[in-house]
Amino acid sequence: MARKASIRDVAETAGVSVGTVSHYLNGRPVSKERSQWIEKAIKDLGFSSNLLARGMRTQQPPVVGLCVPFTTFSNFSELVDELEQKVSDATFEVMQVLSRHDPELEMKRIQRLAAYKVRGLLLVPSLSPGNMLDYLDSIKLPTVILNRVMPDEARFDQVGVDHRGQMREVGRGLIRRGHRSILFVVRFPSLNVTIQRFEGLRDATTECPEEVKLEVCSCGDNPAEYGEKLIALMEGDTPPTALVLSNSNIAAWSIASLRNASAGPKPDVDMLTLDSPNWVELVDPPLSFIRQPNRNMASLAWQCLADRIEKPDEPSKTILLNAKIEWRTRRTPS
Repeated sequence: MARKASIRDVAETAGVSVGTVSHYLNGRPVSKERSQWIEKAIKDLGFSSNLLARGMRTQQPPVVGLCVPFTTFSNFSELVDELEQKVSDATFEVMQVLSRHDPELEMKRIQRLAAYKVRGLLLVPSLSPGNMLDYLDSIKLPTVILNRVMPDEARFDQVGVDHRGQMREVGRGLIRRGHRSILFVVRFPSLNVTIQRFEGLRDATTECPEEVKLEVCSCGDNPAEYGEKLIALMEGDTPPTALVLSNSNIAAWSIASLRNASAGPKPDVDMLTLDSPNWVELVDPPLSFIRQPNRNMASLAWQCLADRIEKPDEPSKTILLNAKIEWRTRRTPS
C-alpha cells in the first residue's frame, strides 16, 4: 500500500517550510503565491490533513460559527456565500445558524455553537444583542461583528459599512434630483443600522438650503397592510417623490403594491433599495440600489477572525467600508 503524503511532503513539493504549510492549513495568513504553491502540492500529492479529526483530539476543531438574522435578504445571502468561500479556502468549516432577529433564539444558538467548541464566531447581530455580547465576552470566544457596527462596542473586532455616510450621499443624490419629499421605509425602526441610516438622510436634508420633508414608515411583517399604508401616503396631499427602501423584500412589496393601485409609480417617483437584488434590472420604473461591499467585507472579516484566533489579546479594531450607489432613475441631476 502506498504511503500517504505527509505535511512534510507537501512542504518539500511546494518549496516552502513545514511551518508555512501548517499556517495555511490552519487558516493563518500566507502569501497568495505560497498559497498557490501549497494548493498545487496538496492536489498533486492527494494530501488529506484530516484537520477535523485532529481538531477533535485537541478539542479545537477547525470550525467557525456564523450567525445572521436571515438569509432571505439579498444582502445577507451574498455575504454568507462570500464568507463560506473565504472560510473554506482556509480549510475551515462553517457552522451556520439563524437568529431570526429574536434575541433569545440568538443566545441559545450561539451557546450551542460555543458548546461545539467553534474556534471563533462571525456575527451579524440581532435587534437587541446586549446580553449575547456580554456572554461572548465572558467566554472569550474570538468574535467579529459584521455589517451592523455596534456603537461604543470596543470588546470585539468589527467590519461593516459606514451606513450614516452612505445614506448622507443617498440623501444628497435625491436632493440633487429635485426631491423635496423623501419616505424612508424600514422594518425594524429601533435597529442600530436603521438609526444610523436615518441620521445620514437627516444630515443631507438639514444641509439643504430648501425645506426637505423626511418621513419614516414602518412596513411591519404584512405586505398587504404595508401596501395599504403606502398607497394612502402616495395618494395624500403631499406624496413622497422618493422612496428609500431598507431591503429588496420591501422593494418588491412596494413595487407590487403601487403597480396594482391607482397611485401606481409615476415617472418622477424615484425608488432606491439598500441592497442589490438579482432582479433589479428587470423592474419598471427603474430601481436604484446600493451595491454593498460584501466580498471585501467577508475577506476582511475572516482575516480579522483568523488574527483574533491567533492573537486573542491584541486590541480590537473597527473597519468601516464604503458602499456604491447605483442610480437607475429617470430624473437627471439638477
